Amino acid sequence: MGVGRSLAYFNHAGLSHPVAAVTARMRTAEKAYRTQLFSEAGIGSYYAALEECRRAIAELMGLETPAGISILANASAAIQILLSAVGAPLGPGDTITPLDQEHPCVTRPIGMLAARGVAVVTLTAASGTELLTRIEEQVHARRPALVILSHVSYKNGRILPVAEIGAILAREAIPYIVDGAAGARPYCS
Repeated sequence: MGVGRSLAYFNHAGLSHPVAAVTARMRTAEKAYRTQLFSEAGIGSYYAALEECRRAIAELMGLETPAGISILANASAAIQILLSAVGAPLGPGDTITPLDQEHPCVTRPIGMLAARGVAVVTLTAASGTELLTRIEEQVHARRPALVILSHVSYKNGRILPVAEIGAILAREAIPYIVDGAAGARPYCS
């Protein structure tokens, strides 16, 4: 990941139901697709719907094009693919820093990086203020090659100070991933 390049991850799941307009649009698309199934026309229709979604996301984010926006089946797959890609160049001598609040879809691929010799320094903190201090300490003690954290704790539902942590990491040009799957609102870094 290049310095100064922002990536965003949106998860359409979360804890709330989709708004009525989204549900109506999904039903319309499903009805149209049902008659086409996996025909060439159906696949074309499916790809057109994905492109429409990517364009809407790009517009929401203020991007000129939807290039680089990926839509995946679920949060676990997205995080695992992202960690595999970002973690590919990491090896002995590199450090990855997760929080102790991460979902197994995060901890499993981190375990695979650890098996390749990547040092994993898991941060623990009882409060947001303490977490900010721990991040600062980690950055200066053993600069992480990557930090991954959740917007909302998988373990206890705490909302974590991801914007403040992101500011610290951006200042130090340290790439980071925010898993926003459990948040009520999407988070962008």
